[in-house]
Amino acid sequence: MEETNLEYTKAKLSKRVFAFLTDQFLIFLMTFIFFSLTNMVLPYINAYNEVINERYELMDRSSLFNEDHIVITELVTNDEEFKDYNEKKNYLSEHIDEFYSNTYYFSDPNEIKEEYDDRKLNYRYNNVSLFETDSEGIVKEKVGNNEGLYNFYLEEINDHALRYLYTNDIYLHSTRVIFITSILNFLIWLILMVSFFYLLFPLVIFKRGRQTIGRKIFSISLISVNALNLSKSKYLYRYLFILFIMYILDFFSFMLPLLVSIGMMFISKRNQDLVDYIFNTYVIDSKNDEVYLDYLEYLDKTNKDKKIKLEDKDFKPTNK
Repeated sequence: MEETNLEYTKAKLSKRVFAFLTDQFLIFLMTFIFFSLTNMVLPYINAYNEVINERYELMDRSSLFNEDHIVITELVTNDEEFKDYNEKKNYLSEHIDEFYSNTYYFSDPNEIKEEYDDRKLNYRYNNVSLFETDSEGIVKEKVGNNEGLYNFYLEEINDHALRYLYTNDIYLHSTRVIFITSILNFLIWLILMVSFFYLLFPLVIFKRGRQTIGRKIFSISLISVNALNLSKSKYLYRYLFILFIMYILDFFSFMLPLLVSIGMMFISKRNQDLVDYIFNTYVIDSKNDEVYLDYLEYLDKTNKDKKIKLEDKDFKPTNK
């Protein structure tokens, strides 16, 4: 069988990078748009709404959040309603006492209070003790250092009270459901958008050269090892690899496959990235070169070109 050589210009790395970035921008833009729209709809689903309300109820009962579910430490730090450290520390102290005495969270509030009192007595602000025990054994504030007391209550809420709340079984469950729902929501839309941009355009709209939107803009194409258009079946296998390794695995492995792929593209002799290397495909500059769908199309088009040239050569105009 006669061997036919087809020559293509290798795509510049800059064009490949910009085409890739264009595709990623479109994919993630659409993913975040639909992800955000879904998040707006989720609260109207009864099961999900119950989980959110369950979490909000725990926040409200704890006395550690205001009615807008903003943690009170952030409130006293930024709200101008509190005039001085005295008002701030009194506000925080009252809410801590309410939380630690709440039997909804603690089966033995007395044990929690003892631990709280121990932290008070052991606390030092600029090497100065801020609490003392009276004749009845009750731990009280020492007078005169409102700033230090305010800092103690801030630390108590951030380091201890909130930790108690966040480790509550009901709170943990509701938080886990919300987190998993968000992850699944994002992954589902990411898979759909990757499929949309990597299947619809290369297989239906720009099937010659299996071009994505980015590749179409920068006039680069994908070809197989036989220098022809990549077959549909091989492209589908390639797409599945991209989806599960370059996106889903990337999501959980801090983009390790992507970094490996980019590194291979820059250092390999033929500038093949990880996907091209595995599937033995090549990216070419198709601005001035046409990618043939198959060998029959190549023969058909090259034979036509020969006929046209022959006819042009033999044609002699006659004067009338």
